[in-house]
Amino acid sequence: MVNDYCIGFYSSDTRKITILHDWIWDAVGPEYVLKKAKDSKNYYEQSMEVREICIQLFNHTIGVHTLQVQVSCEMRGDTAIRGLFQYLYDGQVFVTYDAETGTWIAAVTEAIPLKQFMDTKIMWLAYVKSYHETECIENLKKFIQHGKHVLEQKVPPEVRVLIRHSTDGADILRCHVTGFYPRDIDVTWVRDGWTTMVETWSSGILPNHDKTYQIRKTLEIDPKDGHTYACVVNHSSLQKPIEKTASVSTGSWILGLSAAGITILFLLGLGLAGFLIWKKKQNLNADEKKDRAPLSASNSR
Repeated sequence: MVNDYCIGFYSSDTRKITILHDWIWDAVGPEYVLKKAKDSKNYYEQSMEVREICIQLFNHTIGVHTLQVQVSCEMRGDTAIRGLFQYLYDGQVFVTYDAETGTWIAAVTEAIPLKQFMDTKIMWLAYVKSYHETECIENLKKFIQHGKHVLEQKVPPEVRVLIRHSTDGADILRCHVTGFYPRDIDVTWVRDGWTTMVETWSSGILPNHDKTYQIRKTLEIDPKDGHTYACVVNHSSLQKPIEKTASVSTGSWILGLSAAGITILFLLGLGLAGFLIWKKKQNLNADEKKDRAPLSASNSR
């Protein structure tokens, strides 16, 4: 992954790496990809050893259990930030590589036997040290250089505020923000232009099918409280925040609903009028045919 873009994956069945973007090929070249396929094979074999030890430590002879390897590094501007290299078992951090000592640190007491075992793997420690301190950052710099057109794009959000009247008499305000990139965004409900409100519910930031993101936040209020509420959105693609106001004076939600209802009724009315006109023409044509039928029969005699 680079930011939130998956750049490729390794298959333990084919022992090959699949690259998902042309700019990754441009950044590292085919020879490096072949080398990383061999490294990934070592990753896999090492992970299987770690998994077996974890299973033994917890006596997990049945059930489904997961082992994850997290490797990352970070660039902030031109500054390289040292990342991490760690193993997680069933979602819990188990052992982490310590760059200062060049050894592994047990995150929990149960991981001490695993830490001792991994400290004996000198070749693997040397690889982890090299990747952690050098290779990861060098690759990231190449990816940023060749993928700027993707990684630095900014897509502004679309913001909609909807009002729904609940059965218990409260108004539910929903702010739906969608279509934005990059992922980081700030969405806040504000009362009377300055009081920040704590939302009743938030969907969290979710992915869209087109690589953009969306988020929904709702706020439950008394429709008779006389205050004005707005959804305020801050995003790196915007020169200034987007502010969408929800009018919640008595009956406002009905007005909003009525506007939609009028549109629907208007369209239904047009459709019904067209149908009636058509039906009337069909009836007139049928009557004309009936009137002409006897006359035609009389002339034939």
